[in-house]
Amino acid sequence: MGKKELRDRDVWQKKSGLMGKKAEDEFEAVFLAEFTGTEYVIRKEPKELKDIYSKNPKHGVSIDYAITNKKTKKTLYVEIKSQEGYVPGETLPKDGRGNAHERSCKFFTPGLLKVMCKLSNLPVGTLPFWIVYQGRITRDAKRTREITYWFDEYGAHFFLWKSSSSTPLINHFKKNLRHILD
Repeated sequence: MGKKELRDRDVWQKKSGLMGKKAEDEFEAVFLAEFTGTEYVIRKEPKELKDIYSKNPKHGVSIDYAITNKKTKKTLYVEIKSQEGYVPGETLPKDGRGNAHERSCKFFTPGLLKVMCKLSNLPVGTLPFWIVYQGRITRDAKRTREITYWFDEYGAHFFLWKSSSSTPLINHFKKNLRHILD
């Protein structure tokens, strides 16, 4: 890769990072407001997974949020994935690049599932995570087919946050995930 290509890549990475941070901040604001005065709490960048592979040197998993029921001590880990996507008539096919949605598949690995269930006080066999996708990926037919296929009967554990309204996001949590924490 030449100098110009590397320079363009830096710009792409900055844009992607800003888009991801914006999605995370929006998610956090929605649930901080929603959980006020309830038994639920949202924590940003929970630390309990940071050294699951190795304590010295620290090597583990970074996750965006944890939602915990203070009464039951049960936790659901949340990852926010913001990614561009190909939307015919609106974007070019090259805009469907990116693998944020593929990187979220690590949460399905047996070892990570086992440790996450233990740390979240959820029974083995329960998915201890929720992935929220945001950005054009939510309208990219190819990517949404892949995500839907991967989650199979665990479709409640992902959400395609398409609008700027928080209502569908909150309703999804209440209908499909809150019972896991109760």
